[in-house]
Amino acid sequence: KPDDWEENKNPKFGIEGDRFKGRGVTDDKGPLLTVLMGAAMGASTSGNCVHFLWEMEEEVGSLSFVAGLAELKRTGKLPDQNKVSIGIISDTLWKDSKHPTVIYSLKGSFSLSIAADSGEKLANAFHTFVDGKTGKVRDGYGDCAVDVSDELDDWDRDGPTPSDGCVWHPELKDIKTEILQRMWVAPTLEPHKITADSDGKLTLQVTSRVPPGCTVGGLQDEFSRKFGDKIRDAGATFNIAANGAEPFNGAKPSGSLDTRVKEAWKAGFPEYDPVYNRIGGTIGTVEMLVKAFDNKFPILLFGLSLPLDGYHGDIEVFDYSRARGGMKVFKYMVE
Repeated sequence: KPDDWEENKNPKFGIEGDRFKGRGVTDDKGPLLTVLMGAAMGASTSGNCVHFLWEMEEEVGSLSFVAGLAELKRTGKLPDQNKVSIGIISDTLWKDSKHPTVIYSLKGSFSLSIAADSGEKLANAFHTFVDGKTGKVRDGYGDCAVDVSDELDDWDRDGPTPSDGCVWHPELKDIKTEILQRMWVAPTLEPHKITADSDGKLTLQVTSRVPPGCTVGGLQDEFSRKFGDKIRDAGATFNIAANGAEPFNGAKPSGSLDTRVKEAWKAGFPEYDPVYNRIGGTIGTVEMLVKAFDNKFPILLFGLSLPLDGYHGDIEVFDYSRARGGMKVFKYMVE
């Protein structure tokens, strides 16, 4: 906590019983300290080695990470990929307060902008690639996405639960596959904000989800090919950002890895049953790690935060009971 923070203003930091409160305590300072302490205990008792890679630019696209990995490899500081059994990212939420959640797949994204000299032209341009009534993308955009409909039962059982007792609305039960596919895997083109310059030119910011099975470059080319002329015909222009976050199409743990992961979570939280899910957000560093290590070992996301911990908020919460259990989880994984 910086010395010049005023206690009567946000962001406050404080301790209430076994709970830490303040900016960033659950994303991701508390969980990271938990990982450090748990891994240190596991290394001490087992003699096994743990390598930590700290990446500080995730929110701005991890611009230096690939170069950093290359430099570590060149100087012999990157661990031998053939001697690494698993990679763990300290990030993500539990689905609810009773189910530790392990994420094995992530979406990617890139951004683009549409510009026009009137709102009508801007709206017409946007609707060349998004259906205004359904919100679906047009012309088969993103058909490269993997088909995950066979995971519906897992999603229904293990997916995020906004609150205890949350159930499907009766009218939606028959289209659960479509809803879940659109929520977590299907490509999207989502509008965010419109800005205007002094000359009255309007610019709409849009984000494209890049689902597992697709690549950033592939979808960027597809967008230009399918919608470029239509946008220009509507009286607008478009610009696609040069970079983006690649998706990560990981595999659900099975066999001995499944056993190891579940036993680890039981070591820390014996009263709860861990679940797997592929519905992680967008963290481009994961695919960067996959490529840097030639996909030689599984990479999973372990999280210790709950949906009600104020994730990404001004005042976050982190409970020491999850830190205590989390140390045991990571100690077991290292051992």
